[in-house]
Amino acid sequence: MFLHVQKLLNQEQLKKAKEIIDGAKYIEGKKTAGPSAQFVKNNLHVDAQKTASFSELQKMILDALWNSEAVNAVSMPAKMTRPIVNRHEPGMYYGFHTDNPIMGSDPMVRSDIAVSVLLSDPESYEGGELFVKTDVGDAELKLPMGDAIVYPANTLHTVKKVTSGVRIASVVWIQSMIRDVSHRQMLFEMNKACEMITKKHPGSEEEGLLLKVYGNLIRMWLEE
Repeated sequence: MFLHVQKLLNQEQLKKAKEIIDGAKYIEGKKTAGPSAQFVKNNLHVDAQKTASFSELQKMILDALWNSEAVNAVSMPAKMTRPIVNRHEPGMYYGFHTDNPIMGSDPMVRSDIAVSVLLSDPESYEGGELFVKTDVGDAELKLPMGDAIVYPANTLHTVKKVTSGVRIASVVWIQSMIRDVSHRQMLFEMNKACEMITKKHPGSEEEGLLLKVYGNLIRMWLEE
């Protein structure tokens, strides 16, 4: 399931993010890649240990994700990794890969879902599209700064080669409380139906029954 979250970060947050990133130190992305990804990964990561206020940027992004109704509805998060920030300069790319099944260290999460938060203006660079292969077709995405895309971490995806400018994005992995993808999809759609009936018929018997079924399905599928 894909979800485009508009304006996850506001202008004030983006300004602060730019201040931190402008002073950032970087390491080669290969150093954090798995054995197979090292052959296709050609980018830079912000060095969290050597970048002043990077923990502040990580907290800002995590708070935005935890507080997003849309992100919570589509992913039902149990845990999230600390955000990393990728930098793609001209000639850099990240070839086709699937994300490692376990990501992060504090906390360590099962990578059910990936979230990319764009931190650079798409007009400021060429190339750099996020390209994802799915069973129902391919998706090529280049989002506005501050927007996020939520997508399954087990899909084949790539960041195309940047030909000019610089692409900067943060990535977070989510472990869902609902492991099964089809169950998450069903709950997401039912949540939408609950919102619609609450808007049209608040306090109705139909609303109560639908909310009851929605809650009971969560209880049934929730992981301990």
